[in-house]
Amino acid sequence: MMHCALRLKRSGTSIPRMELVEVGPSMDLVVRRHQRPSESLQKEAMKAPGHAKKVKNVTNNPIDGKEGRIYIPDQEVCVSELFH
Repeated sequence: MMHCALRLKRSGTSIPRMELVEVGPSMDLVVRRHQRPSESLQKEAMKAPGHAKKVKNVTNNPIDGKEGRIYIPDQEVCVSELFH
């Protein structure tokens, strides 16, 4: 892997000549493992995580952050005792 920059050089035409110039770090990657793992180990390594369940009644607001709605049942005012 190497990182390159585009350098524009003067040419005899109106369009400049372009050259790639290597900048930054460069490295060579080599595959070192040549034997296949056992089938059970490969199956365990390639296991994908399950999808997370949707969190109900929760939204993410960029200003306030996480918001949630809760259920509060109606209060029965006529049934409750107001006086002793």
